[in-house]
Amino acid sequence: MITRSSRRTFLHLVSSPLAIALGAWGQPALSAITQTADDADSAQDRLHEMADLARRITIAGAELQPDPIVRYDDQLRRIEDATLWAFVNKGRPTASLKVEIYRQGHALYGLVSLSDAIIKAECSDGWDWSATKPGVELKPVPDAPVPGATPVERLVQMRALSRRFSGYEVEKSEKGRFQMRLMTKPVSRYADPPSGLEDGALFSLANGTNPDVLLVIEARRTNGRNLAWQYGVARMGGATLVVNLDNTQVWREEQALPIPAVRPTYMNRKFPRHGRAE
Repeated sequence: MITRSSRRTFLHLVSSPLAIALGAWGQPALSAITQTADDADSAQDRLHEMADLARRITIAGAELQPDPIVRYDDQLRRIEDATLWAFVNKGRPTASLKVEIYRQGHALYGLVSLSDAIIKAECSDGWDWSATKPGVELKPVPDAPVPGATPVERLVQMRALSRRFSGYEVEKSEKGRFQMRLMTKPVSRYADPPSGLEDGALFSLANGTNPDVLLVIEARRTNGRNLAWQYGVARMGGATLVVNLDNTQVWREEQALPIPAVRPTYMNRKFPRHGRAE
């Protein structure tokens, strides 16, 4: 029997800071879990480190955006912290760069071209890489509506179009096939009307929150007149990657492993943290 006195004691206990922090069954409550000062400092330190690593890469004719467009981790792959960066030209992403920090004590670059031209990248340590073909092949989105008249309408359309895409990846070391999930919030939004690009966005297909594929959706003028939706796909991960549109395969790239790997529009390389890249 719960007396008035025992009820007051119970209410006092569950409303105490300790009880709130532990949750009803003595486990940490998710809403009450906060980083310690040391954790916050180390997270900030890692961000500064990754920003410094990103700034070491330069691409002719493109400018690195000052902030990452995605920050993520990947416990399955032992990635402690990671960021995705964009190099832009006239607002449109020309290339995208992953900077990942691994628990084993090394970091990794993954760089892909998103340009319709050939790009060349250089690193401050003397390394360089050139794509051997344009980064993204844009194709018409079948059965797509006419692009809307306003940015808000077009964003709604782009998000709806992105949901028609799906994908999976295969890594032998992971012993299986993994379905990627679509992140329906674009990681980048841009436009360049003078070039015929009325609106565009980058979406990602992710393993957890790790963006392993970038999906480009753009409203472009065809023959300099009518707007139409186009799409393109670019790899950001090293596994074998497959993308479907309306459940039909439209894009596949075999694995870019082992690291370092160089492909026509993509490269990756790892290096010791706080040291010289390989």
